[in-house]
Amino acid sequence: MYEGKVSALFLRFAVPQMLGLLFNSIYTIVDGVFIGNRLGREAMAAAAVAVPMLEILISMAIAVSSGAGVFISIRLSQHEKESARRFFQEAIWILGTAGFLIATLGNLWLEPLAKLLGATPEILDNAETYLRYIVTFAPFQLLSFLLGGMARNDGRPKLAMIALMLGAVSKSLFKIF
Repeated sequence: MYEGKVSALFLRFAVPQMLGLLFNSIYTIVDGVFIGNRLGREAMAAAAVAVPMLEILISMAIAVSSGAGVFISIRLSQHEKESARRFFQEAIWILGTAGFLIATLGNLWLEPLAKLLGATPEILDNAETYLRYIVTFAPFQLLSFLLGGMARNDGRPKLAMIALMLGAVSKSLFKIF
């Protein structure tokens, strides 16, 4: 009986997350194809240099989302809705502040950041261009992954999946047109 419930929960939460991430991965592939075919090798190398910054942002958001989700779940199980709401607000505050700092400092020190991530003189300008977009929109990226985690934590894994899919499809369509 217990194993059946665990399997059902696993499928309810894991499958939508896997599908959402699959769409996100497809977007990354489409992005690489368009960059490589339209802009060439140097642009593709510059985009690859910028990817670790994006992964750092995603990791930060998942870490805060997971930690806050645990505290929120505990508070909700204890029927302390106001305390749970405060944890949610604090998670938004933490990532919003971090995103603002990353956007501000990242744009101020774009060249050193690009070099730190491995940009060579040949691709430095392109790497800075990619990084400029990533750091400028860092607050939105961080909050996007936080809210996706909170939606899953709230028992709405399909909502998080749909948001990931819509984001990936809209970014791909933007590249095509």
